[in-house]
Amino acid sequence: MKKLPKIHRAFVTISLLILLTSVLLIILLFNDDSLRLHSSIANQRQQYVRQHIDLQKQFQQQQFDLCQNLDLSLVGNFTTASMTSSDSEEHQHFIWCQRQALFKKSPTKNLNEEQFDNFIDKDAFVLFQARAIQNVNYFPSDNGNNLFWFDQAQTEWNINGNLSGIVIATGDLHIAGKGKITGSVITQGAFSKDDTVTLSYKKVVVTELVQSYSRWQKGEKTWHDFIP
Repeated sequence: MKKLPKIHRAFVTISLLILLTSVLLIILLFNDDSLRLHSSIANQRQQYVRQHIDLQKQFQQQQFDLCQNLDLSLVGNFTTASMTSSDSEEHQHFIWCQRQALFKKSPTKNLNEEQFDNFIDKDAFVLFQARAIQNVNYFPSDNGNNLFWFDQAQTEWNINGNLSGIVIATGDLHIAGKGKITGSVITQGAFSKDDTVTLSYKKVVVTELVQSYSRWQKGEKTWHDFIP
């Protein structure tokens, strides 16, 4: 076999070296891009974990206030509240909030005789009883909206003047005296009144009291890092 001239062999050798060098450069560049990609993914994951831990700390500190600060005028018994990471507005977690309420529904007329169970959650009264007027011998001097709660032993209430609010009786109730009750009356038992006592339904009074005798609380097992 005829040997290649030296100059040809040198040319082939140089060509092979150039080819090998190019292949090595491509491999190095590919590895460098892979390392950068891996590093970027690792950094993003580290940032996500840090923000997640930050939100968990915020949640532990604010979990009760988050629901309790919701507007009582919101419609329905369930809603969501969100927390945003201090580092990123795009990183949010959500929790479900549940309403606790004295009223099952809002009364729509001035007298709801023997309708107590349809309107009132008796077990929830303990949450709000400190705010209610529970003494038939007390007549409020202010013009605000009040909730009156009378147990089965308090069957007669004597009024002298006008008042606004919701009157709730867990038994029978007779209202004596003279005056006007603006709002609504709800009784478990029979209701009666003197002719000099007037009942007048007013939606704005009823709505204000129905909302104020409720509160939002955090639901159980409601942590989400997405909109539920």
